[in-house]
Amino acid sequence: MGPVILLIFRQESSRRCRVLEHYDCVIIGAGPAGLAAARVLSESGFKAVVLERSEPGGGKACGGAVSAGGMSCLERLFGPLPGEFAEEAIRLEGLRIVTRREGAVDLAYSPPRLALPRHILGRWLASLCAVRVKEGAEVTDLLAERFFNRLKVVERGEELELSSTFVIAADGGASTSLRRLRPEFSRIYHQPNLQAAVDLVFDLREEARGLRGVLFLERPRAALRVYPSFDGLHLTVPSRREGDWETLLEEALPLLRRHFAMEAEEPKGRRPALTNRMGMLGHFSPGLGSVLLAGEAAGLLDAWGDGIEAALRSGEIAGRAVVDCAGERVLPYRYYAERLKELRASFESERRGQAQGDLLLQGSPLDVRKAGGRRRYRRLLRRLAGP
Repeated sequence: MGPVILLIFRQESSRRCRVLEHYDCVIIGAGPAGLAAARVLSESGFKAVVLERSEPGGGKACGGAVSAGGMSCLERLFGPLPGEFAEEAIRLEGLRIVTRREGAVDLAYSPPRLALPRHILGRWLASLCAVRVKEGAEVTDLLAERFFNRLKVVERGEELELSSTFVIAADGGASTSLRRLRPEFSRIYHQPNLQAAVDLVFDLREEARGLRGVLFLERPRAALRVYPSFDGLHLTVPSRREGDWETLLEEALPLLRRHFAMEAEEPKGRRPALTNRMGMLGHFSPGLGSVLLAGEAAGLLDAWGDGIEAALRSGEIAGRAVVDCAGERVLPYRYYAERLKELRASFESERRGQAQGDLLLQGSPLDVRKAGGRRRYRRLLRRLAGP
């Protein structure tokens, strides 16, 4: 009897994973942070690609407010804003803080900000970043090594696998990259501080056009954000459990009518929203090794909801860190973390009641030069950060 030969067949998955080419850097997310990084890398001749699961600048409830610092960063990286932006942009004169007990306090922006439609801004940035932007491409897994990263991507129903030397992850508050890269950090600081909300849209009256706002409710205790945009007046309502937002809306409507000249009883549209509050509580994650986190994925969103300037600046810093360390074969994380210190320090000083940026508090009940104003300011920041 001859030898017995065992043939072992490996069953292949019916859904094959196609391996594509290797990149110097893969950028996850086509928001301001990801596109700023792409612009820096393209100028240095890097072979890069931007992966975006929806469309550039889309899929996020955001007022699009850009401060003076953010505008200067935009113009430095991408050039002056095109003239047609003026038709859609809203000039924001200030922020209105509303409480039942104390009424309304108006804080001026100095200089005024511009609220730019996110989808128009995103398309403009994508057209100028000089890097291919793949829309409808969602990163489902990230395996990071010292100078070699593998990414599993689903693009229009097809599974792909990419590899890269570096990764810049700017994939927003619910960052998959942060969960894969630093699972312990994510479990302790990231996931517990993801706040679900409902973004409601009402008709926008001229009287409310130049103001953003925050409504503080007492029972139930919550902070609701108000912002104007090209499609109406938005009210972002926290929603911890099913039906929560409806109860909060009933409490908020009288304040909206009184302080934002709103007459409508029912919103004309709504969509889910999500905010990552970990940075508001002092927890940041710049990334690890050859993978850098930028924008809200790193926690860079302040309590007042201003994220575009921080996103642009962190994306630019991440791109330059990758460029500067590439020739030296040094991991970019240390470069990036060191250069991010100034930006993180501005968040930390705000949490201590030392207001930053272009929000003019002088002479208001929140004047941080006075002990009472500093206490009120800190208290409001804690309430904005949530429980």
